[in-house]
Amino acid sequence: MKILYFKLSIISLAIFSIFSLQSCGETKVDTEKGFSINRPIGSEIDVFWNLVENGYKGKSSYLAEFMITNNSIKTLDSTGWAVYFHQPRRVIMESTSQNIEITHVNGDYFRLEPTASFPKLKTGEDVVVSFESDAWAIKDVDAPNGMFIVFSDTTGLESKPEVLTNVSYSPLVKKEQTDRFKNDPLSVPTAQSRFDYNKLLAFQNTNDLVKIIPTPFRYEESEGVFDLKNGLVIAFEKVLEPEALFLAEKLKVDVGIDAKLMEGSKGTIVLKKGDVKVNGKSSEAYGLVVSDKGVEIQSLDASGIFYGIQSLRSLISVDDLASKSGLAKIPIVSVDDVPRFEYRGMHLDVVRNFSKKETVLNLIDLMAFYKLNKFHFHITDDEGWRLEIPGLPELTDIGSRRGYSKNETEMLNPAYGSGPHPNGDESWGTGYYSKIDFIEILKYAKARHIEVIPELDFPGHARAAIVSMKARQRAFIEAGKQAEANEYILHDPNDASRYRSIQLYDDNVICVCQESTYRFLSKVTDEVISMYEEAGLSLEQVHIGGDEVPHPSKNDPDHGAWKKSPKCNALLESDDDYDNSEQLFYYFVDRFSKILEDRNIVTAGWEEIGLVKSQNDEGDSKVDLNEDFNERGFAPYVWNTVWSWGDEDRGYKLANAGFKVVLSNVSNNYFDLAYDKDPSDPGYYWGGFVDTRKAWEFAPLNVYAEPLTNRDGVRLNVKEDFKNHVRLTEDGKLNIQGIQGQLWAETVKGHEMLEYYIFPKMLGLVERAWAKDPEWTSIVEDSIRFDVLNKEWNQFASRIGNFELPRLTYLNGGVNYRVAPPGVEVKEGILYVNTNYPGAKFTYTTDGKDPDIFSSEYNNPVSVTGKKVKVIAFYPNGKSSRVSSVDLTPSIVKK
Repeated sequence: MKILYFKLSIISLAIFSIFSLQSCGETKVDTEKGFSINRPIGSEIDVFWNLVENGYKGKSSYLAEFMITNNSIKTLDSTGWAVYFHQPRRVIMESTSQNIEITHVNGDYFRLEPTASFPKLKTGEDVVVSFESDAWAIKDVDAPNGMFIVFSDTTGLESKPEVLTNVSYSPLVKKEQTDRFKNDPLSVPTAQSRFDYNKLLAFQNTNDLVKIIPTPFRYEESEGVFDLKNGLVIAFEKVLEPEALFLAEKLKVDVGIDAKLMEGSKGTIVLKKGDVKVNGKSSEAYGLVVSDKGVEIQSLDASGIFYGIQSLRSLISVDDLASKSGLAKIPIVSVDDVPRFEYRGMHLDVVRNFSKKETVLNLIDLMAFYKLNKFHFHITDDEGWRLEIPGLPELTDIGSRRGYSKNETEMLNPAYGSGPHPNGDESWGTGYYSKIDFIEILKYAKARHIEVIPELDFPGHARAAIVSMKARQRAFIEAGKQAEANEYILHDPNDASRYRSIQLYDDNVICVCQESTYRFLSKVTDEVISMYEEAGLSLEQVHIGGDEVPHPSKNDPDHGAWKKSPKCNALLESDDDYDNSEQLFYYFVDRFSKILEDRNIVTAGWEEIGLVKSQNDEGDSKVDLNEDFNERGFAPYVWNTVWSWGDEDRGYKLANAGFKVVLSNVSNNYFDLAYDKDPSDPGYYWGGFVDTRKAWEFAPLNVYAEPLTNRDGVRLNVKEDFKNHVRLTEDGKLNIQGIQGQLWAETVKGHEMLEYYIFPKMLGLVERAWAKDPEWTSIVEDSIRFDVLNKEWNQFASRIGNFELPRLTYLNGGVNYRVAPPGVEVKEGILYVNTNYPGAKFTYTTDGKDPDIFSSEYNNPVSVTGKKVKVIAFYPNGKSSRVSSVDLTPSIVKK
């Protein structure tokens, strides 16, 4: 059978953009190292990856192949080279075909080398090699990526790595490629299935819609408009001058209005302090009145004034944003508003792949526009350390750089396809924020009433710090300074513990049983405190991570961190409070939290900081609440609540016990999860699929009211499946601080990908974080509840399509929001098209070519002929969707 090569879609190409890096020149590389140049170069070697099938031989694994083709005039030998690649699934080493050997380097990083039976490849020859991997691969993001080749001579001397620029992938279209397992209940969405879903929606007339997201507590709109125009006066009380300056800046940027600022109470727009109370609350509450005489924003605090300003900006029409003519017609409205939750957060991982300072500042600005007030900044992890720490330069000299290295003495290994070269312009794996950068971020967030919460992720997820401190130790030893060498070491060199983290690392947990670890944490904490002070702030809260430390299991009781560490075994012998290596996690949390408490800093962390994990007499794992910590003011962020995994009520258990909980539930709030199962839609899916509606359907105080399905798409019966699950008590409700969206960056390569994942999902998050509890969450009868829910979603979707997506086209210079592929149906030769949000335009082709905005426009059902119709959705001056296509000719089935 002939195998056809398949080029990735635009989005997938972005994900695998590292392939476009230029390889080093052949002559330069080989001459420097003294190699013979009688070999191919990286750009002359083609690699084609083909997924054969998931559920291989009925197992929870998949079979894949590499076809390696030599397009050079020189022979590719059967020895002296290795290809490196990344993939999220563990390769089953014993499954490889006899002519290759695949070695797990660490994490998602693998090495493929020829064995003695590998054939020499002459010009145009190819070979197919196969291997199994754990679980399944159903998306383009599951494919191997970041491939490069390293040549070596008989002495082991290596050439410089060369990127393999000609890598292609099989299209994932067959059932055995898109089903995770036999009888997978969740299908890949098609043009027809999207059409069937969309036709159930009933969009609302724009005149009947609230124009502000998140929805204000009270909103009344009257006939008429008020003109904001050049020369308007912003009057303000002195204490509100920063907010007045912000408003003037945004009026200029948004619509080209030059405003004058005047301290006082008479102006076109008046900002004033007043005892505003909405729904019994004053903090962050505001009143906004637009009349035919002007605009008044009133609040007890500056935050409330700021949110009133953002609501005023939301009233500016898209036409005025587009024209920037110096004029904005604002509807006459009266708004009383207050947030539902004190904590309204967004998390950003900048470690797995780096985001530049400008990207971070832009996200903070967008968060502020939608009234989020907490920025959880994930700046340390296994794959990088992203913040300059004065006195510990190795953390960024080593820990912020990724590239090919035999021993990681100069940089970390590549990860997530970041490639062999550590240049930050070529690799999303390299980069950090200087002290000056970080202070700028803090000040920028402060001006937008956003608290930055840094995450220093320990004791697991600490590989970048461990490797960096090893480099520091070596440098001081070489300089003959033994005391300095051991001052901040994080590893136990004699630790023989065997473990593998979720991300497949076997050396990413610090030694918690030595004082140098706590000197390091104190040093880092003090330097971060200093940065906050220079920004005019106090560091109120540190997120310590605390998640995913490898523990023993029933099948492998000897597996786990610290089990064979001499230092930890000595501590266990001397300290009667701890019985085994698993309990050393709580020893660490206690020690680190006391460092923070001594500095008046609240300890936050992932849910594990409020839990006790152990094994029962049968060896099964069990999880209980940590009663020793629930009086310490810890703030656990609850994330691992995948439906049907058994811990859906974990947040409620912690809140009922007194912990101050932030709900970060994966099934609604992990924005790096794919929008749907389409193979070309980027993102992971281990916790299911998350779109804007999923985020909007989140019911923080009664998750059982949501229209629940598990990650496989199976509808759940709440009354039966969760009858024994904990419900939130009235006291527990008071302990829910709020909610947070998460963006992990394994598949994020640049600001466009970041925005694609976040928008429009974040609109669902901000609605649930700010707006009052929707009516449907308290309706007991399922059929009635879902009927009300669907009506409310139709209204919200109408607002997204008519107001927010067009607005995002212009906001902050334009946001790369996702436009869903349209639904398409062809019935009796007539083309019908719809979409999940109103306001989109459509174009189509019938000649086999992909449509663009200049193709035939679809306005109403139209007759079509040909072999295939292709349709895209797009917003004027905005973004377009992927192509939806329908075959117009019946398939011929050969028997």
